[in-house]
Amino acid sequence: MPFLPLSSLPTMASNETSIPSTISIPPPGTNFIAVIQPSVTYLMIGTTSGTILVSMLLALFFFSTRSMRHQPIFLANIIAICFGLTLSLFNGYVEIRALLSPADPIHAATFVAYAVINSIGPILVDSILLIRLFAVFPFTSTPRLRWIGIVSFPILMKIARIINNAVFCNKEQRLVPHISPQKALNSWPTL
Repeated sequence: MPFLPLSSLPTMASNETSIPSTISIPPPGTNFIAVIQPSVTYLMIGTTSGTILVSMLLALFFFSTRSMRHQPIFLANIIAICFGLTLSLFNGYVEIRALLSPADPIHAATFVAYAVINSIGPILVDSILLIRLFAVFPFTSTPRLRWIGIVSFPILMKIARIINNAVFCNKEQRLVPHISPQKALNSWPTL
C-alpha cells in the first residue's frame, strides 16, 4: 500500500483534532516496528535454532557411552552441532547489530564468513550420512561393484556440492562489498 503525502489528506473541521504537518522520528534507541520486524524475526529463528542445538549437544553427551565418544560419527556430530551454534551466534550478532546500529553497515568479511559457515554445515551433515553409509556397507564385506554403485552417487553429489559452495562463496565475496545496506535489505531473499 503506497503512502500518501500529508498534503493530499482531506482537511478536518476546526473542532476535530488535526493531523500534524510533519511525522516525527522515533526517539533515540527506538525504531518503528515495520523497520525492525525482519531483524527480530531472523533473531528469533536463529536463537531458537541455537537453543535446540545446545539441548542436542547435552543429550548427545548424556546418552553416549565412553566407547561411542571415540567413534568418528560422534565426533562428526559434535563438529556439526558446533558449526550450527557458530552460525546461530553469527546470526545473533548480525541481527542485534542491525537493531542497535541500523546506520552502521556490517563489515563485508562478516557476511562472507557467515556464508562460508552456512555452506559448510550441510557438507558436514552429508559427511555424517556418508560415514553411516560406509558403516552399513563396509568396503571389505560388500562386493566391489555393489559398493561402488552404492557410494558413487553420494560421493559425486558431495563433490558437486563442494564445487557449488566454492563458486557461491567466491561470488558472495565479490558481491557483498558492492551492496549498500538498503539494497541488501530490499533484496535479502534473492541473495
